[in-house]
Amino acid sequence: MKNLIRIFTILFFTFSATVIMAQESKNFPVKNYNSIGISSGIDLYLTQGNTESVTIKSDSKTLEDIVVEQRGDKITIKFKDGISWSGMFKNRTIKAYVSYKTLNEIAASGGSDVFTQNPIKTNSLAIRASGGSDLKLNLVSKDLTIQSSGGSDINLKGKATNMSIQSSGGSDIDAYELITDYAKVQASGGSDVSIYVNKGLEAAASGGGDVSFKGNAALNKTSTSKSGDVHHVN
Repeated sequence: MKNLIRIFTILFFTFSATVIMAQESKNFPVKNYNSIGISSGIDLYLTQGNTESVTIKSDSKTLEDIVVEQRGDKITIKFKDGISWSGMFKNRTIKAYVSYKTLNEIAASGGSDVFTQNPIKTNSLAIRASGGSDLKLNLVSKDLTIQSSGGSDINLKGKATNMSIQSSGGSDIDAYELITDYAKVQASGGSDVSIYVNKGLEAAASGGGDVSFKGNAALNKTSTSKSGDVHHVN
């Protein structure tokens, strides 16, 4: 009998927790944006199309503490001021689904993950990742600028004409599947950068930084310290 009561007690609390943590959706009215910022462990899913929308999915309690701020053409998805993601929200699932027409900037911080649902097609794109954020992006861009720090990981595929990378603080950038014509790369502080370049490359590595490249690019300029390395991979 005691075992039966114990089982029902466990089932009751399990069911209660499931109800409490049931996923809900909330839409945020924003428009005319081409820059997106994400932080505090929120996962971002990007879709390019003919409409603009922001939908957040999480439990009802968490949704009360999420805000979407717009300043000019930039939206930022985050927790309300004074609320720490590292506390009670750390193990909760929070997903932001953003549809956009044009995208020129992505900024991810605080352990957020960013994914593309379809390729980002744009003339110019700036990517900034910090604080252990992970980005997996498919893109087509003429000019691509990347800044990565604080142990962030970036995985890229697609095409770019001109690419500029600054990577530091143990960040990893895997862009072997991103075919580029020209690239300028700086890797430091234990960062690893892997790229595919067909025409021209300028690269600098220091402080344990490593730059490896595939493709037929001529290495026009290189700078390495004793603890940095730039090399071609077949």
